[in-house]
Amino acid sequence: MANGENELLTSGDNPTADMQSDGESGLLTSGRRERGSPVWMQDYVTGEDLSEYESNMALIMSSDPIYFEDAVKVKHWRLAMDSEINAIEKNNTWTLNKLPEGAKKIGVKWVYKTKYNEHGDVDKYKARLVAKG
Repeated sequence: MANGENELLTSGDNPTADMQSDGESGLLTSGRRERGSPVWMQDYVTGEDLSEYESNMALIMSSDPIYFEDAVKVKHWRLAMDSEINAIEKNNTWTLNKLPEGAKKIGVKWVYKTKYNEHGDVDKYKARLVAKG
């Protein structure tokens, strides 16, 4: 507002000009259009259209163990863990050493994943020994 003259504000100049009251909650909502997903995401399934029951079933249906105690009871997971240990030894990935005084040891954890082929059939069971932290 130069020299006492009034200037007209367009909606682009005023950030709240496009806002409208929601009515019930009194919240301001934008009058702008909602943005859709990017084109590159059209090949992905997001699960937005799944019912709550279907979403919960997808979580329950996962058959990969989380704990070593559960995996060690199943033959194919034991074989997968043996294969991982053999690969670690064959590749000389690490050696056991005495821990220096005052140093903290790093724990390890097993991670299990069932791999499927393009037809949805089990391809293999994979077990990885990973460092915690």
